[in-house]
Amino acid sequence: MKTILVPTDFSAHSGQALRAAANLARKSGSELVLMHTNDIMAYTTPLIEAREFDKSLAEIYEEKVNERFARILQELAADTTFAGIPIRTSVWAGKLADILTIVVQEENADLVVMGTLGAGNSDAYLVGSNTQKVIRRVSCPVLTIPLQYDSQNFFTVVFPSTLKDDQAASFQFLAQFQQVCENEVHLLYLNNPADLPDEEAIEARAYELAEAAGLKLAGVYTTKENIFDEEEAIVNFAKEQNASLIAMGTHQRRGLSHLLFGSVTEDTVGHASIPVMSIPLQMAVIDSSSAVKA
Repeated sequence: MKTILVPTDFSAHSGQALRAAANLARKSGSELVLMHTNDIMAYTTPLIEAREFDKSLAEIYEEKVNERFARILQELAADTTFAGIPIRTSVWAGKLADILTIVVQEENADLVVMGTLGAGNSDAYLVGSNTQKVIRRVSCPVLTIPLQYDSQNFFTVVFPSTLKDDQAASFQFLAQFQQVCENEVHLLYLNNPADLPDEEAIEARAYELAEAAGLKLAGVYTTKENIFDEEEAIVNFAKEQNASLIAMGTHQRRGLSHLLFGSVTEDTVGHASIPVMSIPLQMAVIDSSSAVKA
């Protein structure tokens, strides 16, 4: 990994994500890009007579944010957690999911790390909705860090997989992540989506995909019965393993496809009290017209 993006709204959960990102940056030698979006400007009027007023508001907002960034960088310079880690800041105007879709491409980012309030919070729906949009759109993996999660290490990873051919990307990225964090990866296989004949075939398929990607598996786990609530089963298995991370591939379904089939990855993010890393299985479509650099 070379570049890690960290969106911030200067909240406590953003700060938690920044510390987790710093730990990964130190281990991988990556640069951190700390970015903020002025989403208010995305809703301002496009009328001609209001444009100069909107421009003035945007300039004032950017000035205030840059002042805030300057104070944060000064604080980070005195914090040993961030010693030796290159950090840049940037301010954008637009909606977070739209902006991140663009910035991930411009920065050739390897990972987005963002904070959430976590499962069970009264504001989780609003925060979750924003996080889900990001997961559904950006073309690199997204690591979500719940506010209540205080560890910055990912030693034990639960990896749910369908073991289908399209899972290769998730195996490959997780193999790279394993090289950085030196973690144990426990693969979880639910409901036999690949229609494999028995447990021996399941294990053989799992290790075949892992070997091709260079991923070391600590074990392959299956269920004896069909599971209706897959995200609950994933979260419960992660608790049993005392996992510090859930990593899983996502098809990034949108529109009618998302409505009909949903997303187990997004649902898991909403239910988990530990970090979840979503790994896109295909590139997202980029619409650069929706973002404007502040």
